[in-house]
Amino acid sequence: MQSRDGIQQSSPGTDLPFQTLERLDLSGVHGLRDYVFPNLGVLPQLLELRLQDVPLPVEDTRWQIFAGAKKLRLLELSDLTLDESRVRRLAEIATLEQLELPRCGIDDAGARTLAKGRCPLRRLGLAGNMALTDSGAAELAAIGTLAEVDLTGCSKVTEQGLRRLTERQPPIRVAH
Repeated sequence: MQSRDGIQQSSPGTDLPFQTLERLDLSGVHGLRDYVFPNLGVLPQLLELRLQDVPLPVEDTRWQIFAGAKKLRLLELSDLTLDESRVRRLAEIATLEQLELPRCGIDDAGARTLAKGRCPLRRLGLAGNMALTDSGAAELAAIGTLAEVDLTGCSKVTEQGLRRLTERQPPIRVAH
């Protein structure tokens, strides 16, 4: 819309310069403010979001932005403490095919939450989640779309837990 003086104007939420952004990598950005995080939810074309080593808001309501993700296929977070409520929010992203959560404190309850979620996950990265055990690894076998899982550095996952994943049909490729 143009004003009388010829200056281009836009309505709130329309014609934003990032409306067509498909990939966003904010890894390592430590100055990300609380007001930036909720605005990630207004990126309607966003397919990939990488937030490795980014301190994210502690307030749980800020995590609701993930519920609005309509096209997000890949999400990378790392070095966070994700409680079950946050894991549940991530597990409900119905378009998510790849989820990378290295060193995020995922335990057996978190794995169970991911397994019960709506994500059509093809790849799940859980490297360095030291609290994950054979029981949690076995829960992941319930994700019917899962083709690959990274359990590198998950020292409490033994051969027995890995076997539950690789014996499933179709088998899941496991890095350990």
